[in-house]
Amino acid sequence: MITQNETNLGPSDEPRSHAPFVIAGTAVGLIFLGWVLYARGSATPTIEAARPASAQRNADTVAFYGNGQLKVLTFYANPVEVKPGGHALVCYGVSNATTVRIEPPIGETWPSTSRCVEVTAAKDTDYKLTARDTAGHEQSRTVSIRTVR
Repeated sequence: MITQNETNLGPSDEPRSHAPFVIAGTAVGLIFLGWVLYARGSATPTIEAARPASAQRNADTVAFYGNGQLKVLTFYANPVEVKPGGHALVCYGVSNATTVRIEPPIGETWPSTSRCVEVTAAKDTDYKLTARDTAGHEQSRTVSIRTVR
């Protein structure tokens, strides 16, 4: 029967020392810690340099959405040509609007930055989107779906 003490014996029946493994593990840990601290210190200027680019992206995003003013972001159909009775999507996106209306009516509409409604095309149809804000400003766009045989 093997006792607990016998399992730590080397090939020459001498006790094995765990010191080399402890030293090696500690060395690897210190090297990793040094690398992390070094990499973190060298990345700081990069992060600070990125701040102006981030601020520019934020300004571009605010401008895209109308800077607080009414804006029709998108209004399109997909596909723009269908067979009679075929289906298409009429998609719209508005910003800072309180009401959205599409003529001819395609169902219930509401302000959204991205929304699509499925339509069935019986004939060539021009759809007109009208968005309005609380100040009474209005923007309109038109999109067409054509039927092909």
